[in-house]
Amino acid sequence: MPYPVGPASRCAAIIITPSKNVAVDFKTTLLDICREEGWAEPLWLETTQDDPGAGQARHALEGDVDLVIAAAGDRTVRCVTEVLAGTDTPLGLIPLGTGNLLARNLGLDVADPFASARVALTHGHDGRIDVVKAVVDQAQDEQAFLVMAGLGFDADVMAPGGWAGGCPSQPRRRQPIPASYGRTTTVPLERSSIRANTSGAVRFSPSRFGFPKPW
Repeated sequence: MPYPVGPASRCAAIIITPSKNVAVDFKTTLLDICREEGWAEPLWLETTQDDPGAGQARHALEGDVDLVIAAAGDRTVRCVTEVLAGTDTPLGLIPLGTGNLLARNLGLDVADPFASARVALTHGHDGRIDVVKAVVDQAQDEQAFLVMAGLGFDADVMAPGGWAGGCPSQPRRRQPIPASYGRTTTVPLERSSIRANTSGAVRFSPSRFGFPKPW
């Protein structure tokens, strides 16, 4: 079955972390799903250690795609949403990480990536999901998150493990947190302040995430 062509055909960008342990025919199967669901051949954009998703998301927007699918874990999902926030390009998810926090909160089947792909490619009612953008003192760039973030004491405790990861300015370190082995750890307490506003969001489709509709 050939890919649909013409001005009416929709095109998605799939941003994928190549290091994820997926089947050898994973790409072939995803391409087949796009074709079966009536989508054009997607942009296939692989993340790198230096760019875990933001650059690929910008490339996808420059390609004027109809949908950006993050086939990855929480780190890449966060970096992709930093770029998509405030645009009209919707986000789809194929959870391939360990935590998959956003996917779990949206009710996706984290055990079946191909089912998530089919859900992401179906038409539905578009909505918006809240995005929080944080700027830490002396940081050059702001960072976005969708589920949870830690500041102060919580961030200091989690930093050694780097569980949820970060963008290139904050490389992940994989050594375990000492406290997880039953030892004690000392973290200095410092005063901090937080300012918040409510502007900015990223579009998503309830049907893509298995949400019931109407609202």
